[in-house]
Amino acid sequence: MVRAGIALAAVVLVATAAAAQQPAALDWLHGSWSGTGTVQGSPSEATLEAAPALGGRFVELRYQFVTRGERPFRFEGRGFYRAEGEAWRGQWFDSTGATRPLDGTVTGTTLTTQWGEAATEQGRTTYRLEAPNALQVTDEVLRGDGQWRVFASHRFGRN
Repeated sequence: MVRAGIALAAVVLVATAAAAQQPAALDWLHGSWSGTGTVQGSPSEATLEAAPALGGRFVELRYQFVTRGERPFRFEGRGFYRAEGEAWRGQWFDSTGATRPLDGTVTGTTLTTQWGEAATEQGRTTYRLEAPNALQVTDEVLRGDGQWRVFASHRFGRN
């Protein structure tokens, strides 16, 4: 009986330690979202889809927007994230031909992702769940003077 209790305690401790090493899940972000915002000061409409991909080994984010006005601009990007220790790492691909490494951290229901490289361009995207069906996404780029500049911001509702 004592051995069984010790074995059970050891299993619980190992499971607890393993869970503590896993980054927070992105389940709160999963789903289809649509909304409006701005890109480089122009009004835009956007969609975001987040779901498990490739046998559940990754989380895929599909992001699209189109700006309105005299010169509409259409953009599409996909990011594939994988849990690695305390972080979510992956790769971004988009319709401009860019590929960028992703390094994300989750705090509660906020995913903050650093992207790019110093040799090209560095940025940051923040996905913040403000309510069960309300998501704010803010894209920033790191300027040469070390300051962050917001270049896109969208408010999404869950579809």
